[in-house]
Amino acid sequence: MSETMTRIEQAVVPREQAGMLAMATMPEGEFEQRLVALKRGQDRIKRIKQELMEEDAHYGVIPGTKKPTLLKPGAEVLCSIYGLRPDFIPTLETGDGVTAPTLRVTMRCELHLGDIAGPVVAVGYGSANSWERKHRYRRGERACPACGVVGQVIKGKEEYGGGWICWQKKGGCGAKFPDGAPEIEAQQVGDIENPDPYDLENTLVKMAKKRAHIDAALTGTASSDLFTQDLEEQGPGEKDHAPKSARLAASAPPRQEAPPPQDPDEEGAEREPDPEEVYARHGVEPPRRAQVSRPPAGPKAPCPVCGKPAGPSKFPKAGKTHYCYGCQHPFEPGAGR
Repeated sequence: MSETMTRIEQAVVPREQAGMLAMATMPEGEFEQRLVALKRGQDRIKRIKQELMEEDAHYGVIPGTKKPTLLKPGAEVLCSIYGLRPDFIPTLETGDGVTAPTLRVTMRCELHLGDIAGPVVAVGYGSANSWERKHRYRRGERACPACGVVGQVIKGKEEYGGGWICWQKKGGCGAKFPDGAPEIEAQQVGDIENPDPYDLENTLVKMAKKRAHIDAALTGTASSDLFTQDLEEQGPGEKDHAPKSARLAASAPPRQEAPPPQDPDEEGAEREPDPEEVYARHGVEPPRRAQVSRPPAGPKAPCPVCGKPAGPSKFPKAGKTHYCYGCQHPFEPGAGR
């Protein structure tokens, strides 16, 4: 009768409760021994973190997260201490690039006890695909048709004729192009689709392998109470469990990159609008400003060094009353070259 009831209990007990039932029927002495061993194991895991692992090398602390993020070197340390040997099984899928990523890699990491022939004690999964933001897009910047320098073509000021300028002070050649120049304005700027997604295959394999290894290490060493895998890539487009704001930012359409900062001294560079002009344009009285004593303006004079327009010195040096807007050279009006 007892034997029959045991078989019935085994048949009706759900699989997920089998472990709980086994613990309930465990002799008290054996339970106490296991409890002590588990506590000792947790203490040793903490010692491993404190004595063998370094921040920013084996794990990283990401602002806004409660637990440090386990990195690949940290996963290797844990597996080495536990005597676990990882084995990776990749799966490569291809898509049309329209309804599915061009490349997707799914990696299964099996942790074997001892060596590759040992029993599998933990399994982890990781994936990577060519639609992740850092892989899907490239930053498009205008290149100078004359010298080939990328990222230094800026819009010229209207008072200097507008057009486009290759920013000479930042490594450009100083070439100028008119408004509507097709060799400038036909170039794509901002985030553009990566034209060579198949060049990412090796990168995607390594990334999926790393993610699977970390996942398996956390499971196989029961160290999820000390580490997390969230945010291990440090970029909102790469997080599986990033904050909602970061996920929304990652799924947003590509942003148009702002133009490079312009040097106000660069000939033809655009300047920010004068606040007083903005007030006048909208018929609004500007706020009153505190009266500040300034040195007399004096007559305008060209700089004797570079010839650019000059103005009164706000902070006169050695009696000098003017300084150059371009080279900042202080001088007296009428000084010869």
